[in-house]
Amino acid sequence: MNYLISGNDEYLINKKIKEIIQEYLKDDDFNVDYYDTADVSWQRLIDDASTFPLLGDYKVIVAENCWFLSARESLGSSEEEILLQYLNQPNQSTILIFKLQGSPDRRKALVKKMAKLTKTIELADLSPEDFA
Repeated sequence: MNYLISGNDEYLINKKIKEIIQEYLKDDDFNVDYYDTADVSWQRLIDDASTFPLLGDYKVIVAENCWFLSARESLGSSEEEILLQYLNQPNQSTILIFKLQGSPDRRKALVKKMAKLTKTIELADLSPEDFA
């Protein structure tokens, strides 16, 4: 399963990611990897997502700072191709989570394609009533 989690409140995003990790891995932090998409090659991230977990049924990969989904940045065509190829045929034992603090740019073709290939969760901001 692949997820796209976005919202303005980083606390809520991280909370949702922890819930997903807990759902699949229980108390196993051994099979969780975090990648900053600004600093890692997409081929390396996808290679990791394509491998099987060690000593468990699932592994979780969190791709942080997915600014390429916003109006702020874009992926190169080869990177986009690598990503979409994986998303079309994902490893069933890998939970890949894309984390974006902000809103995805729905005008982008990549965002439209990812909306079909991932479970998209957009978290609303906390309201004053939530603090009561």
